[in-house]
Amino acid sequence: MNAVEFVDAVLRSRNTADCQALLGRLLFPLLGIPEAARTEAFTTPISLPVHGGGAEELVINVAYCIADWHLLAMVTRALKNRELALNFSGLIEENNQNYNALLAMADQRPVTAVYASAQLELMVRIGGFERAAVIHDGSLPKLSEDAAAQDDATSTVQSRRQRRRQTAVAARAEQGKARKALVRLRQLAASVVATTPAQAPLPAIVIRLIGRIGDVTRGTMQAVLSRDAPPRRDQNGFAMSGPRELGPFADHLRAGFGVHVLQTNHGLRQLGFTKNGADTKIEEKLAGGELGVAALMAIGRDHLAAWTGFDSEDELANYCRYKHAALTSRGFALPLPDRPSRIEAEVGRIDRLSTAYSRAKAISRVFERTHNESQRLARLNIDVAFRGVGSAFSARDLIEIAMVADINPIALWPNHTEVSAEAFEVFRFIGRLQRGADAVLARDHFDIVKQAIARAPGERTFAEKVICGTLLDSYNREQLAAALDLASSSAALVIRRRTREFALNTE
Repeated sequence: MNAVEFVDAVLRSRNTADCQALLGRLLFPLLGIPEAARTEAFTTPISLPVHGGGAEELVINVAYCIADWHLLAMVTRALKNRELALNFSGLIEENNQNYNALLAMADQRPVTAVYASAQLELMVRIGGFERAAVIHDGSLPKLSEDAAAQDDATSTVQSRRQRRRQTAVAARAEQGKARKALVRLRQLAASVVATTPAQAPLPAIVIRLIGRIGDVTRGTMQAVLSRDAPPRRDQNGFAMSGPRELGPFADHLRAGFGVHVLQTNHGLRQLGFTKNGADTKIEEKLAGGELGVAALMAIGRDHLAAWTGFDSEDELANYCRYKHAALTSRGFALPLPDRPSRIEAEVGRIDRLSTAYSRAKAISRVFERTHNESQRLARLNIDVAFRGVGSAFSARDLIEIAMVADINPIALWPNHTEVSAEAFEVFRFIGRLQRGADAVLARDHFDIVKQAIARAPGERTFAEKVICGTLLDSYNREQLAAALDLASSSAALVIRRRTREFALNTE
């Protein structure tokens, strides 16, 4: 048996106890290494029990990559207390090599991975996941419990014990134990020396396998609306099939508009405006629009948590205090050194969003009136509405609307040809990612992102430049491409709210 077969046998066993024993054999000897002799990478032969082989043992060279020795102490103590979540996993190394792995997670963050890097070598990585991608499904503990329950069913005494464990009281006790274990783990992470981070660093990409994305996408509009033809009428003049209603579409746009106005208001206050001053500045941009600042602020508060990563308005206000410093520290260029430029950057999108909402309402009202008009008059009025307010918007304007208002602009600008409807769906995904909300990218749109990041900068279209400029600020190019390749058989990629985690829909 070689190292690859050994890892596969451990993973196939689906046995938590075996996996914990393996980690113990690999990790506990490291605690005896003096601090002066500790290095980041080294290789040593270790004797490991062969799964299903009785007393037989296998001597394998184990290569260690230890990014943080303090993290090792935390992992081993969590392993002793059975506070590590163990998962089947895939690991994409920095060199884009894929491996089957046993993944140990603490507080939902990957801390240790065991995999076969060669036929005769086992690899143990402790920390250092910042530029690697991790794929896991969280199934190992649950599958182990199922297997144990089936084995215990052969014993009458054990069966009775198992039934007692399935009562409501036992379930609450187990939940309490899990909460206490999590508290101990967090206390342990906080008690280590000051040089140790409070949490293990996140990898470049975490890909979680999930069964469905209904909970994530509920309440969002994924469909691309299209311009409707005038209603057909029967011989008696009654409408046979009315146009698709744009009312829900306009309501969705209004919600995003309100959230953006709320964010802008708090941004202006951190630039020296009073509340009334910020409201007045926004009202100047709303002049002639359908909604006022007070109504939009109320709408924004109602939808803030659903549309962004902020759970409350207080969180948003606190973020705005440190927004520019935080972006600068992350390496984002901010060519806005003076206050007037930053003020204009805060309010710059409001007039376009106001115009887009006015356009949506105007077209919606025209469609409603067409039920009582002849086909010729209905077609004329619809054409006039589409040639009306906001008809001259550029591709840049429409991309901003897609990202901020989370709509596909083709519904309101059907004659636009510079950016495709599919590319606008990618921009909606990017907008949700930037706001910290749940972001869903359908499989039909993977190729758009792949093509954008694969092309040389000088060959990219305007839309592709925007896609690369935003996505590659958050993700490494190679890891993003690898994640899309892995997801090619899935229905969608989902980035969970307030995280950088990718989840693959497997249905």
